[in-house]
Amino acid sequence: MNLNYPTKFQKIVEQDGESYYRITVPKLPGLIAYGDNVNEGIEKLEEAKKTWFSSCLRRNILIPEFN
Repeated sequence: MNLNYPTKFQKIVEQDGESYYRITVPKLPGLIAYGDNVNEGIEKLEEAKKTWFSSCLRRNILIPEFN
């Protein structure tokens, strides 16, 4: 979980002008977090990572490694 996976940040602006960030880790399919700002998104991504890794371990799914 502490490996340095590349992270992708996407700012999304709704039609009403509200904006938020979508943060993904392309090497970890399905791992997505959202936040009102980048810092909040990163915090939520760390929480989501724990759940994602735990789920993979429970289901014996191979976790991609990246250095």
